[in-house]
Amino acid sequence: LSAIVGYIDQLSALDTTSVPPTTHAAAVRDVFREDVERDSFGSEASLRNAPRRAGAFFEVPKVLDPDGGA
Repeated sequence: LSAIVGYIDQLSALDTTSVPPTTHAAAVRDVFREDVERDSFGSEASLRNAPRRAGAFFEVPKVLDPDGGA
């Protein structure tokens, strides 16, 4: 911990008055697409390649034991 504080002291000695404050070292841009409403897949299309199914649902192995534990 004392080594980290020592590095902070070294940085404090630098003149940063002409350096603009930043939150990232590189430019960051939003890469998310616009949220657009559109029709979804029906149950049959969604389950078409399911390895196992139970009616209109995906069938998966149990993940909890019968005693309630994981």
